Amino acid sequence: MKKIIFSQRIDLVSEYGERRDCIDERLVKFIWDCGYFPVAINNISEKVDDFIAFIRPQGIILSGGNDLAKYGGNASERDEVERKLIKYSLSNNIPLYAFCRGMQMVADYFNNELQYVTGHVTKRHMIYGKNGFKNREVNSYHHRGILQVKSPLIELARASDGVIEAMKHENNLILCTMWHPERCFPYCGDDIDMIKELFGQ
Repeated sequence: MKKIIFSQRIDLVSEYGERRDCIDERLVKFIWDCGYFPVAINNISEKVDDFIAFIRPQGIILSGGNDLAKYGGNASERDEVERKLIKYSLSNNIPLYAFCRGMQMVADYFNNELQYVTGHVTKRHMIYGKNGFKNREVNSYHHRGILQVKSPLIELARASDGVIEAMKHENNLILCTMWHPERCFPYCGDDIDMIKELFGQ
């Protein structure tokens, strides 16, 4: 069974003075149900290389939650960890799936601007595919979006208001969506097929 590492959000618990790494259990279950072994990586930037060397993941997921620090977020250590994971994916041909904040991080890694958008929080809407990506309805939980991408990223789908909802890296090892596949119940078959095509069996 392939090991898939996934990034976690950071929650600030002021009552205890703690910064906690955490994840929605639905994402862990989704990874299991796709046929992979989920492994959480902590937001300790200086230990990323040691973690990867020990776990030897066959895939990476960048999850949702937390704004990027450059856009007002308060989890800069998470930004550092995810940047290292993107670099590792590119350097070692390890497939990476990024959703919501994860897609924003990939866009930012390749110097694409994020914009404030409205009408994308707790909604369902249609997306319109290109480059072989199909039209479909998806969920939406984001207030920042991407309106244009540049090489090496390729647009795959947009919402009717022009916000890019899916993209990939030109070498096909990085795939990104703005929707949360784990928040669909039952899971969408298209999402499971998409993950399995990316990570393989």
